[in-house]
Amino acid sequence: MKFKEIYDNFIKPFVEIVIYYLTNKMKFTNEVNVIINDITNSDTDKDCGFIKRILYYFLLFIYFVAILWIIIDIIMKNNYLFNSYVARAFRSQLLFADIPEFYQLKNIIYINDSFSFDFHFIFFISVLLIIYGIYYYFNYNLTQFFKDKFEIEFNLFIPFVIGSIFFGILFYIYNSYNIIVLSNKSNTITQIIYDNINKDFIDKAKLCNYDEERKNSNDGDFIKGKCNDLKLHFTTSKFYYYITNTINEMYSNSKTKKMTVEKFMTLKNNNDVSYKDLLISSFFTYTFMKYYADNNLYDNAKEIFSKSNLNTFFYKYRINPILDFSYNSILFNPSNNDLNFNNPLMKEAFNNNKEIYYYVYNEYYEICNNIQNNIVDVYNICSSKTICMYYYYLIIGIIMLIIVIYYFRITYLKLNN
Repeated sequence: MKFKEIYDNFIKPFVEIVIYYLTNKMKFTNEVNVIINDITNSDTDKDCGFIKRILYYFLLFIYFVAILWIIIDIIMKNNYLFNSYVARAFRSQLLFADIPEFYQLKNIIYINDSFSFDFHFIFFISVLLIIYGIYYYFNYNLTQFFKDKFEIEFNLFIPFVIGSIFFGILFYIYNSYNIIVLSNKSNTITQIIYDNINKDFIDKAKLCNYDEERKNSNDGDFIKGKCNDLKLHFTTSKFYYYITNTINEMYSNSKTKKMTVEKFMTLKNNNDVSYKDLLISSFFTYTFMKYYADNNLYDNAKEIFSKSNLNTFFYKYRINPILDFSYNSILFNPSNNDLNFNNPLMKEAFNNNKEIYYYVYNEYYEICNNIQNNIVDVYNICSSKTICMYYYYLIIGIIMLIIVIYYFRITYLKLNN
């Protein structure tokens, strides 16, 4: 097919239809502007007329911005959905964040155990309601001036808005219970993780470069306050060194040579933090950070272990670490040879005290097991008990595409008759 044929059959009709569409919208805007001026100028109170004019223009501005936002949001959501499925064919390692059914966790706001909601979805439906509300106000409450103007101009878009609201309500009703359960499980995992990240270990071992300037190109862009240079600073030897110092400090403060588990459970440091909590959380923090290091997730770790994220008092506003977990191996696996007591370095770090080690390890293992069980529940809910919200955007995206194709077709026939 020659370029002239392509131009005549495809490019030229497309340009003509776009110009026709924009011309009609400009004509509609001018007509509405004339009507608004007539309404406000006819008002005996000039101040009242001026306020009405500002109100009408403001509503129209919100109306068109909301329409533009809805269209862009639908395109972006479907673009993510398309990319996520393409990525599955090429990526060797998939994270929960790469799967739409799990990525929707990012949008869920946890309020309490009885109430949670998908913020993006609620906002999307709210914008649709605003669009219809403004349309209804102009087309019906001001009928004598706007009669048929809005109805004719938006005869395809408004039914789409109404249908989107209807389908949205059905989706939400179907998913509402499972969203609450999913949010509770996700919140539980997030809380357990952040409660057991040992900031003392991170600071004393200098695992993250928070404040110094970047001195090595391996870490990429340096951002103050983020966990920079983890690739350079994270080592197993620092973990053993922290355990050794904590155990030595504990023995020194207790002034005893023989340490029983009962005694160990009661001891605290100068900051009134129990040594058992420091050791248990250091096991967890080491395993958690090692997961990021082993899987080359340094950019993710930079955010997760940033000062702002770790120091937030309300955990529900923190980054959800679940999305960084591997989809191919959903279990948060605590097994690690570095944590084995038979390892001479571990044995030395615990001062050969096997009883204390096994108490610490068993508590650490229980934390991991708790996370593991909740991850399995999240996996089951996302994969089989809910309809992914991104499928809602896919459905209305397909409907929107059909409407656009229909408009192009009828406009093409109109221009060529």
